[in-house]
Amino acid sequence: MGELLVEQRGISLDTGGTIDILGGKLLVYDHDSELLVDEESITSTTPS
Repeated sequence: MGELLVEQRGISLDTGGTIDILGGKLLVYDHDSELLVDEESITSTTPS
């Protein structure tokens, strides 16, 4: 997941402190607990 932050969002792993995925929502906080990313980017890949 950390590599995707660098590749897709340009967020350095040194900058990002916490990565949470809650209810399909991606939340990334820096080391000062400031919100960097808040998006509903996670979708289920389970076949129907």
